[in-house]
Amino acid sequence: MPKYRLVFQKTGSAKWLSHLDVMHTFARAFLRAGIPLKHSEGFNPHPKISIAHPLPVGVEGYGELLDFEADCPSLERVPELLNAALPVGLRAIRAYPPQAAASEIALALYRLTFEYDNGAPAPERLADFFAQETIPVVKRSKKGETEINLRDAYLSFVARDAGEGRIEAEVVLDAARAPVNPKYFESALAETSLKPNYMAATREKFLDSTEKDFE
Repeated sequence: MPKYRLVFQKTGSAKWLSHLDVMHTFARAFLRAGIPLKHSEGFNPHPKISIAHPLPVGVEGYGELLDFEADCPSLERVPELLNAALPVGLRAIRAYPPQAAASEIALALYRLTFEYDNGAPAPERLADFFAQETIPVVKRSKKGETEINLRDAYLSFVARDAGEGRIEAEVVLDAARAPVNPKYFESALAETSLKPNYMAATREKFLDSTEKDFE
């Protein structure tokens, strides 16, 4: 069976779905849409779908990538057929033959929105903070806690005043290594005067090593 790539969005209430929940939801949607997926062989076969760099729970995504193997008589209709079977918050955008393996994704573009109840600081102050050479944060995983330098995880941080006590920042994260949760940008400010009352994170798209859209 040929291999294809699906661009999809994960927004709204769907951002609280775990990676496994999203995988199972898409597997059921393909089935309901009448698109036969290829299955692995062996005692417990499963549909051959994979999602590149699964989003952390609570983070929205507008250019997520799902690779699948299936017989698709009309590739252009795949998003339409899937959207009829997907829940609110998950939306298929387009399907196409991939140009590169998902393992070649180099970067990810995020939008971070910092919200302040009593007026936002100047965007330059936030940019200066994240321009420091060393920004220690505690990374938590199943193996325990480890202190890392957050500055090693991103290439650029550009902030602007978004009005109404908000600062928006575009951040290009390194996705070639194990990417960090964007929530660490909030925790890095926890003990400073720049601490926001709330921070929202959205992954806009993936990029290649030249910072062009990844296909």
